[in-house]
Amino acid sequence: MFAQVVFNLPLDRSYTYSIPHDLAEYVVPGVRVSVYLRKHLSTGFVIELSETAPEGEIKPVCDVLDAEPLVDEYLLRLTRWIAEYYLCSWGQALDCALPPGVRLSSRTRISLNRLPPSELSRIVSTLEQQAPVQFKILKILLEKRKMSLAQLQKAMGNDSLYGALSSLEKSGIVTRLTEVVRSEHVKRLTALRIPAHVDAVKAASTLASGSIKQGRLLELIADRGEILAAEAARSAGASYDTIQRLVKKGLVELFEKEIVRSYPTLSPSANDTAVHTLTAEQQEAVALIQRHLEQQQFQTVLLEGITGSGKTEVYLRAIDFVARKGMGAIVLVPEIALTPQTVSRFRGRFGDSVAVLHSRLSLGERYDEWRRIKAGILNIVVGARSAIFAPVKNLGLIVVDEEHEASYKQNETPRYQARDVAIMRARDANAVVVLGTATPSLETYHNVELGKYARTELSARVQSQVLPEIQLIDLRAAQRGQTVERILSDELAFKIGEKLARKEQAIIFLNRRGYTPFFLCPKCGVSLGCQHCSVALTYHATENKMKCHYCNSTSPVPQQCPYCGNAKLAKFGTGTERVQEEIENLFPDARIQRMDADTTSTKWAHEKIFTAFREGELDILVGTQMLAKGLDFPRVTLVGVVLADVALNLPDFRAAERTFQLLMQVGGRSGRSHRGGEVIIQTYNPAHYAIQCAKMHDYRGFYQEEMKLRREVGFPPYRRLMNVLVDSTSQKEALQATRRLAEVAKQGEAADARTLTIMGPSAAPLAKIKGRYRFRFLLLSPHAAVLKRIGQAIIDSHKKIHGAKARLTVDMDPVSMM
Repeated sequence: MFAQVVFNLPLDRSYTYSIPHDLAEYVVPGVRVSVYLRKHLSTGFVIELSETAPEGEIKPVCDVLDAEPLVDEYLLRLTRWIAEYYLCSWGQALDCALPPGVRLSSRTRISLNRLPPSELSRIVSTLEQQAPVQFKILKILLEKRKMSLAQLQKAMGNDSLYGALSSLEKSGIVTRLTEVVRSEHVKRLTALRIPAHVDAVKAASTLASGSIKQGRLLELIADRGEILAAEAARSAGASYDTIQRLVKKGLVELFEKEIVRSYPTLSPSANDTAVHTLTAEQQEAVALIQRHLEQQQFQTVLLEGITGSGKTEVYLRAIDFVARKGMGAIVLVPEIALTPQTVSRFRGRFGDSVAVLHSRLSLGERYDEWRRIKAGILNIVVGARSAIFAPVKNLGLIVVDEEHEASYKQNETPRYQARDVAIMRARDANAVVVLGTATPSLETYHNVELGKYARTELSARVQSQVLPEIQLIDLRAAQRGQTVERILSDELAFKIGEKLARKEQAIIFLNRRGYTPFFLCPKCGVSLGCQHCSVALTYHATENKMKCHYCNSTSPVPQQCPYCGNAKLAKFGTGTERVQEEIENLFPDARIQRMDADTTSTKWAHEKIFTAFREGELDILVGTQMLAKGLDFPRVTLVGVVLADVALNLPDFRAAERTFQLLMQVGGRSGRSHRGGEVIIQTYNPAHYAIQCAKMHDYRGFYQEEMKLRREVGFPPYRRLMNVLVDSTSQKEALQATRRLAEVAKQGEAADARTLTIMGPSAAPLAKIKGRYRFRFLLLSPHAAVLKRIGQAIIDSHKKIHGAKARLTVDMDPVSMM
């Protein structure tokens, strides 16, 4: 028998390996194996078995690395589709489907072979004269004898290593050995138990009268069955020496106990555990979803519900329905909305059968959850984007909450869209997908109009709550005649004061993207930019430093313009720090907390801030997009949007859609109780249809207006889109490579003249990042197959011509156009 193996490398085919007789029962599809690929020991995935092999030398499988398959037949098929659609290798897609805790890596070690001293002395002398780089390697190894390739690279500095190392290896002077490294992410602690042959009661009675602590400890262990050593010592008031004396007497034994780590959750409130009475619209939504679940046939359902309309309760009823039938469910939630408050809603209803998967968990915590899901212990999964790959048994339902969210698209290979992957996984499993949102993506609503998706609507808030009243503040008029630059308009400042007087809470939202504090020289007009990226540096007042948010470089604030020498630099724009400072000056007694990337960089920082706000320890939250999702704070009666139309100016055809969605979402945080609520939106462009439709809570109006514009230019959802981006440290090389690849696309255009459009090439909107110049062109076609075929031709051409000189990114259905 032979195994077809793929690797987590950009290789567009599988490789055939023979299966040794002693490994035959262990080599099955879905396991990882250790094999030699181009003379190097590598880890690959077995995707299928075959009885025949191609002609030529066939290498054997060296070892099987998993006791059982990590992925089942469903995930094998799903990852194959991802590889074909998003133009990556099957191995890259499979690696993405695994939690970091089970991933393997390889490590190369270099060792100096044992040679006679006289011969070694001769070699050293010769290399010192004829091959200085080889001599340097040898000199390092003479001190260490054996070291990792990474350590050797560090010791060599900037010297070219690989050619010299290969020469030493061919000469028999050194040996290069590659080994597979498995990271251990199982947590184990020392625990105690009484051996099966020991009678604990009898043993306790035989202990000397002076052994009171030993007796107390023995009784505790007997009562608990098994207990962690540290906990036992603490509870019995005993020391580790006491434990050791019992071990030596054979009355107690030590063992390593596996500890399962879990996501911290708020204690479920009465609201979390209560089964709420459904509104008429909720009943209709649940009935529609349950009908499709009863049929056990694939269906995608759009649950369109305004903010506060009770979409989560519909999800919970649908999950309860599949759980009672012994099926599993996956709930995808945007990363920034995945808070303990969100999780407690699900655990309050389903208890400890809920698993949580997202990036703020440690590798070990994610690994523990993944293993319990795979074992069938947990069958309801709540998680961010990658949770779509959770190995849930008998999958019946997938929920994609806030389906319009851009964060469902991965920005590195494989560049999959989790919403679309969810639909494909459900199709294969005959499961139901529920796409929940107040503001459907245009692609999703277009599919409803085409009859591909079913739709159900929640048009009113629960408990007769009304949507907040939205007021637009025209900043052009508000700032006219101002002598001092201010961020908050008089109207917004007045409303904040009013809410504080009533002991209510406010959220001040800053759509900071593209609107951060920066310095500009008023004399020459040049802004202070990053040397490595084509973006302005952001000023951070707390550190008094300039930072680049793309390459993370920092620099002190210059005393004068570096271009013309002018000593007076002007600061423009704003940020959360500056907003907080202005509110503190206006309301010195208010309890204000900033919530942005700087204040939430530590683990569970989000949760601590949200908990303090929920419990009334804070009056005002100032923050960015992380405040717009999944939060339900009944005391919040005001949301202020500092500048609504920043994103409208971005060179992205989805700019208006994103602005509308964001305003609707952040506005929905206000008025989620009997108190009612208000939203104040500050803007320089109050007449823009995205802002006007947000003011009126009018999704249909926005959809119709935006679809007219998309139809005129042929952008999604009317045609599929592919973004082809090339970057290089050489501007000339990047431009030349982009032009050559555009020519490859034009050859494909000749064959598909009626179905393919090429836009570009041109410089990318962010023309330089981390010292790399970026150029791109766009491909548009009504047919995904056309884009995939031409995209693959572009990838193949790039490998042959450009190699490492320029880096290529081919992004199917891109979300970011920057």
